[in-house]
Amino acid sequence: MPTLSRRRTWPPTHGALYVPAPGGGGGASSNTWNPLDAYPYLTFSNVNKTITKHTGSFFAATRALDSASSGKYYWEITIDILSGTGPHGYGIANAAASLSAYAGQDNGMVGWAEDGNIFYNNGFISTIQGYVQGNTICLAWDAGNKKIWFRTNGGNWNNAAIGSQDPASNIGGTNLATLDAGPYFALATLNALGDAATVNFGATAFAQTMPSGFTRWP
Repeated sequence: MPTLSRRRTWPPTHGALYVPAPGGGGGASSNTWNPLDAYPYLTFSNVNKTITKHTGSFFAATRALDSASSGKYYWEITIDILSGTGPHGYGIANAAASLSAYAGQDNGMVGWAEDGNIFYNNGFISTIQGYVQGNTICLAWDAGNKKIWFRTNGGNWNNAAIGSQDPASNIGGTNLATLDAGPYFALATLNALGDAATVNFGATAFAQTMPSGFTRWP
């Protein structure tokens, strides 16, 4: 069974306003971004599902409330505003990963940037499709096998031929076998002022089809 935890701290580390998320009634996810686990250059709205970069001249990241050490999870992020002076970065991170670095700068996290580059352990590991303002990006994270898949809108996973990248069958994926120990959280990193993104961990219907065998965050 998946191992889940919810990580909250008080008082807020960076003076952020904490807005409690609604309960998960009716099977909807109550997971959101965590303003108590974020760099202070971000603001939170839409019941902590939307983040906006409001100040600062470098990266600002946040982790989600819920973490997992095992299991298979799917979520989507809508790119609300993207100035093109990123990079943005979306992926997963453990609790020790830096919140003032680009996504993938250390060995506790991996990030997918808008130009399609994937970064992990302070290095570039591959290039897949990118994303632009208005896109919805999809992430599938297999914590047990330490693999992650990305796609833009309803495109192919990791921009590969159908069948060569398939999270439902554990085919392909970005291999994170040496990732530092978890538990792991969904991660979002913004850079340019005014950029914004909204996550859906399963509080509402997904825009795309979740892979077989995966689940929304709780």
